Amino acid sequence: MLIDGYAELKKHNILHRDMKPENIYLSSEDLETCTLMIGDFGLSRATDFGLAGTLVGTPLYSAPELFSLSPNTNYDYKIDIWSLGIMLYEMTIG
Repeated sequence: MLIDGYAELKKHNILHRDMKPENIYLSSEDLETCTLMIGDFGLSRATDFGLAGTLVGTPLYSAPELFSLSPNTNYDYKIDIWSLGIMLYEMTIG
């Protein structure tokens, strides 16, 4: 479900830039029938080419390349994939 939401963002060239568990919402406690929603688009950015260059987001969920950005360097949708991977790791390990 979460990957489907991410795929929809990518399809529309939207970088969320702050993927973390606090920004994932469930419509009910029943995991069989609930709807998962991605929220808090305050730091998100719609891009024509899928690139951005601003250092934003929650450091614990941010991709390492964000911290080594030099001027005129851009990043793409892969930073959200990194954050999804961190969340998957947390859900698996606890």
